[in-house]
Amino acid sequence: MKKTTTFLAAFWLCFIVTTLACTAKTYKVLFVGNSYTFYNTLPAIVQGIAQSQGHDIIFESATPGGHTFANHSSNSTTLDKINSDDWDFVVLQEQSQIPSFPPGQVATDSYPFAEMLCNAIRQNNPCTKPLFFMTWGRQNGDASNCDVLPILCTYEGMQGRLTESYTEMAYLNNASVAPVGEAWRTVRTTTEDAINLYSGDGSHPSNLGSYLAACVFYAAIFQESPLGSTYTDGLNEADVALLQEIAGNTVLNDLDTWHISTPTPPALADAPCVVVQANLLLTGAYNSDSNNMSNYLSTNNLLPPHHPFQNAPWNYPLQHKHTNLNSNTVDWVLVEARNSNDVNTVVAQKPALLLSDGTLADVNGFTNGVALQGLNSEEEYYLSIKTRNHLGLLSANALSLPNANAYDFSLVENVRGGDSQLQNVGDSSAPIYAAKVGDINGNGIVNVHDFNAYIVQFGMNTYTNADINFDGLVDDNDWLLYQENATGIGVWEIRY
Repeated sequence: MKKTTTFLAAFWLCFIVTTLACTAKTYKVLFVGNSYTFYNTLPAIVQGIAQSQGHDIIFESATPGGHTFANHSSNSTTLDKINSDDWDFVVLQEQSQIPSFPPGQVATDSYPFAEMLCNAIRQNNPCTKPLFFMTWGRQNGDASNCDVLPILCTYEGMQGRLTESYTEMAYLNNASVAPVGEAWRTVRTTTEDAINLYSGDGSHPSNLGSYLAACVFYAAIFQESPLGSTYTDGLNEADVALLQEIAGNTVLNDLDTWHISTPTPPALADAPCVVVQANLLLTGAYNSDSNNMSNYLSTNNLLPPHHPFQNAPWNYPLQHKHTNLNSNTVDWVLVEARNSNDVNTVVAQKPALLLSDGTLADVNGFTNGVALQGLNSEEEYYLSIKTRNHLGLLSANALSLPNANAYDFSLVENVRGGDSQLQNVGDSSAPIYAAKVGDINGNGIVNVHDFNAYIVQFGMNTYTNADINFDGLVDDNDWLLYQENATGIGVWEIRY
């Protein structure tokens, strides 16, 4: 009996160890900021908490004192560090006062340089996630600037502006926020400043302040609570437990507000990010004179800054957005990677931008492909691309990702179903194949239901699915295109 008990104990011990090893995560993180970041070795505290929870971070820092986003955007040392590795996260911390200034001033003095840094990050690796470090208000407000903006005279007013600016910066750059400032506010309110988060100058963090910030970063990066971490950095255990709890709740109870999201579907959320390259032509948008597709919707400000796939039949969450649309954008598309052994299973999915030359661009501004989270590098997947009003296309075969050469959906042999899914927009001697037009309700079949949608939308001069020639108006020209494919049927694997 003792032998059996010993065996079972050993079995469960091995099982637990194996499980922990399987769920352990290691992320590479670059911290870009100034003294608010390097005080009390904040990155090392994040690492200590992570290691105590069975994870780890490998970090570097670029944190010269007083540096602003404008300074960092032209600092060769910062840019070299951004380009030195395939970072999982790059933390961006602005000078502590600038984001609290009047909105117009922040839009001039900070936002352009935040965008430059995000662009540099994604140019190095489109899978890297910029993470804005929302800082905290001065202990008693910013007396040196409250004559310019009276709300800065108080801590609450200053914190309110910091929260607004950092949240907007994240939104504008398809990035996330580590809401340290909001956790800071909760600690001050909850404890009535019994836990002093400030150093003697009323600005920089005390050891407790840096520990709170580290807990927020842990929650934002690993998307799990730091509560229960045994790493205390030498601080009082009761204080540490409260900071852990508040940090975890601040982040995890409001992921949408901080633009922290998991991939769709989330099954492989911790798998590597992979860049997918593909080309696609749409019949309705194709211009035979230019051999390109029309970008009328984007150049006339009709293309929305967020994807149109949040409703049926696609039902993709409204979490990706792109405010500064590329002027060559034709429309939004939905890119899917599907299981190589079961084409019906969607492994990763993401809205993207279709450019006039047929290439796909990411919503984060990267123009050489789409970064899909949740794929394993060098594994094979089927690709499918869906649109608002053309039949979706599925790759004829699974392909290894990432792919060095763009997968061309304008080649008959590359498309499941071949020429039954494509329309020749060239001529018989020089065929050019594009996705079939007319699937106005997006279900994968062109029939009377699409005609009914066309009738309802007739005469509209806005962004609407029945505008299948992409000229901003639903009229007889769209009807003529619809008629050409009134009985088109997409392959069953990607129909709704």
